Amino acid sequence: MKTRKWIVLSILLVLVVVLAGCGKRITAEEIIDKMQETVDSTQDAHAVVTAEVNVQGIDLSVRAELWEKTPDKFRAEVLEASQASLVGTTLVHDGANGWFYEPARNLVTVGAVEDLDTPLPQEVLVGLQEIIQHVLNAADVELVGEETVAGRQAYKLEASPKEDSTEQLFPGNGTATVWVDKDQWIVLKAAYVASAFGQGTLEVQSFELNPGLSGDLFAFEVPEGATVVDVEAQEPVLLTLDEAREQAGFPLLVPGASAWMKRSR
Repeated sequence: MKTRKWIVLSILLVLVVVLAGCGKRITAEEIIDKMQETVDSTQDAHAVVTAEVNVQGIDLSVRAELWEKTPDKFRAEVLEASQASLVGTTLVHDGANGWFYEPARNLVTVGAVEDLDTPLPQEVLVGLQEIIQHVLNAADVELVGEETVAGRQAYKLEASPKEDSTEQLFPGNGTATVWVDKDQWIVLKAAYVASAFGQGTLEVQSFELNPGLSGDLFAFEVPEGATVVDVEAQEPVLLTLDEAREQAGFPLLVPGASAWMKRSR
């Protein structure tokens, strides 16, 4: 009889412990902290992602392969796209220089990454995890559930702008939703919806953290026959009148005040 009581008591104690653990849910703040820890501990990463954008007349979808190495090396290649001309488009940054290759035009643009004129999906893909982390840190975030994304269990978080926020992180007063991997603490999916602005989604199909990427991935070799354009060479340079005269090599005619006044009458 005593043995049966001990068995029953032991079962009750186990149930109490299990139920206590179930009742202690992780918070949105703890998830964001875990995500930051992952970002801080990741030296390099490789992923295949899809992006769909429908924003102010832009309707586009792409599937891209990404490589990133801290602190500032990045490579993205478009594997598939709703616009055929984007397939094969490549963006590379080696930490000092950036290259943007458009195979449809056989054109390579060289310059700083922030100066390169790239399609919207390429801009979004650069530093994906860091951008999302920044948004979450500057927003009110709520844990709304758990779902499966790309075959992996994920926490679902919803973010909205803070009332006292001075940063314009949510154009069109939209809402952002992210799904965070419960094991690796990276964003598996992100969605943004704003009725007036539009909507967009990003989803990770596969990923590797700290695979030990070769530095050769971030060196770009210009394809044979491609035209190379330097961004800085395209930017207009403001000159003084004396500098313009010196560079021209011939006299520059400059209308006097009286001539200008006559034409303006």
